[in-house]
Amino acid sequence: RAGHYNSVYALNAWLICKVFIMYLLIRRVLLIACCAASVCLFSPAGKAEFFKPTWKSTYQTIQKDFPKARQIDQDQFVTLYVNTEKKYMLLDIREAAEFRVSHLHNAILASDANVAMAVLKHTPKDTPIIVYCSVGYRSSAVAEKLQTAGFKDVKNLKGGIFHWANNNRPVYQGKQLTNKVHPYDRYWSALLQRR
Repeated sequence: RAGHYNSVYALNAWLICKVFIMYLLIRRVLLIACCAASVCLFSPAGKAEFFKPTWKSTYQTIQKDFPKARQIDQDQFVTLYVNTEKKYMLLDIREAAEFRVSHLHNAILASDANVAMAVLKHTPKDTPIIVYCSVGYRSSAVAEKLQTAGFKDVKNLKGGIFHWANNNRPVYQGKQLTNKVHPYDRYWSALLQRR
């Protein structure tokens, strides 16, 4: 009988070791899977692959984050300003590298609110000012700051240069027409159609 109990204990010990080893293997696989998932979900490259932005979600985010920024539809902008002699200021609220690739006709580079304030230093407060960036987020932030600074007619160009280019409207590199638009980054470039 003692030999029988010893073999049962040995079998139980062997099963316990086997279960423990399986536990360690499963735990390791889960840890690797979690690390891979975090890289995919939280790195810019992974975010771009798994969470592609949509225009609807982008507009909702802009409206939520900058509710006081007035928006102007691109067709309205063309009708009210581009196709008329009406005077207005057009500010490109992107970085210099983005602006060098392309910009809207007659746009002035003003990479942030401080630069925009310096550019507008001698501009009457009732001058129509249109701001834009890649999709409208950065420019909406600047639009709110300009409004707070007392500029009465500031509007963000809804959809920015991405939407403008997606509709085959002209963009310029210097004074020359181009079909290039800086994609900003991998995530936001999903909103830019290839030309």
